[in-house]
Amino acid sequence: MNEEFTADEGKEKSRRGLLALIGAGGAAALAAVLSRSNGAHATHGVLNATSGDGAPAIHGDNTDGGPGVEGTSQGGEAVLGHSQTHFGVVGRSESGPAGVHGFSDSGAGTAGRSQTGDGVIGFSQTGNAVRGISEIGGVLAGGTGILGESGSGPGVSGHSESGHGVHGESDSGPGVSGDSQTGPGVQGRSSGGPPGTPGEGMGVVGDSESGTGVSGFSQSGIGARGISQTFFGVQGLSAGPWAPGVLGESKAFIAPGAPGGSGPGVQGTSGSGPGVEGSSETGPGVKGESQSGNAFEGYSETGAGAFLGSSTGPGVDATSESGPGVVGWTPQGLAGVVGIGSILRGEGTVPEEARGVLGIAPGNAPAVQCVSGTMPEPLAPDPDGGLALDVVGKARFSTAGAGTVLRNQNTAFVANPAVTANSHITVTLAGNPGNRYLQWVERNPGVGFTVRLAQVSAGPRPPTPFTYLIVEPA
Repeated sequence: MNEEFTADEGKEKSRRGLLALIGAGGAAALAAVLSRSNGAHATHGVLNATSGDGAPAIHGDNTDGGPGVEGTSQGGEAVLGHSQTHFGVVGRSESGPAGVHGFSDSGAGTAGRSQTGDGVIGFSQTGNAVRGISEIGGVLAGGTGILGESGSGPGVSGHSESGHGVHGESDSGPGVSGDSQTGPGVQGRSSGGPPGTPGEGMGVVGDSESGTGVSGFSQSGIGARGISQTFFGVQGLSAGPWAPGVLGESKAFIAPGAPGGSGPGVQGTSGSGPGVEGSSETGPGVKGESQSGNAFEGYSETGAGAFLGSSTGPGVDATSESGPGVVGWTPQGLAGVVGIGSILRGEGTVPEEARGVLGIAPGNAPAVQCVSGTMPEPLAPDPDGGLALDVVGKARFSTAGAGTVLRNQNTAFVANPAVTANSHITVTLAGNPGNRYLQWVERNPGVGFTVRLAQVSAGPRPPTPFTYLIVEPA
């Protein structure tokens, strides 16, 4: 790929090129000048040529494959180009791989330096403005195509008015890789607004048709961290029906042979806002899956471990294929589950008539079941346990009510379809029955029941109110 030639051969070719350029008339004089090894030098060197019509002051033409112009120096610049307003050195190639090619045995092939502007700048009409390839013997090697280093500023900085500021593409490895001893390996920052506004406000955007858009990996620390002053630190968008927008995997504290780590896959930290926020048009905003542990776990020092709210649906919707849908644990004799029906929270007020806890069950299963003591299997009362149900305040049952045995009557029918053949019906006389007394209650399953009074002797039979309670035996 690189042509090598000796210094003597290069000098001889350059000498012949210059002699042919000026013609036979001045060949002898120029040869004498070029042959001087010691003597007085002009201000600009041995040979000084000036052009005032826009043409090159010195032109070298080589027709047998060698360099057109060659410069050799023992300690300074071999070729030095200087311009007041334009490029110091310009290289152009009609069909070759590069307009300017720099080669070095140990240092940088091409180096650019500037006091205030860009050290190296690349322009291209249709291709890459700057492209770096690392190779050994013509074969692509494992080195860095482009390496950016800086004492205090960015090692590599990319800017674009409409496209990608920095674009990385790889057939098998990372498209862009960042490595840092103490700071971020890769850091993205945006001054734009939230999504949907010009600029999209995204510091780093990862796009993938089938794999991971952005992947963060750490042996012991955080795989990926996003910090934002006003909006999302890390935002993931997925076009697939169930593909995650953000996928976090932790390899922290891996023991030899262990299948996975113990650190958090995704960690979000915020001074006052949400640590992690998920949003979805139709699917779950945040979804957690676990093979053996908790799919979702929340912990708070002073607030709620998990606070969930909804505008129209349930605040919490929990489903389990084999275990309880919701389990609440608490120490120190407090309540494992607390339901509050009327409270001001967020931007709205829950109606005062809302239920604190509502249990709904299909078929014959109990909507709410209370078990005393531990959780036995099968469910049975624990003789050493406490109260299975403790009601503080008023209690209301739809199977409780009131009725009246009319004047001069000894029976009264109560319609209630909750009555079964095994129902326990408690009737309490709430008025003076006269010379009558409660004899028995006749059950009519699915229809109701009849209260029957018995008369001791002839006498007045005033109207007699009563109350009742229908319960089912265990």
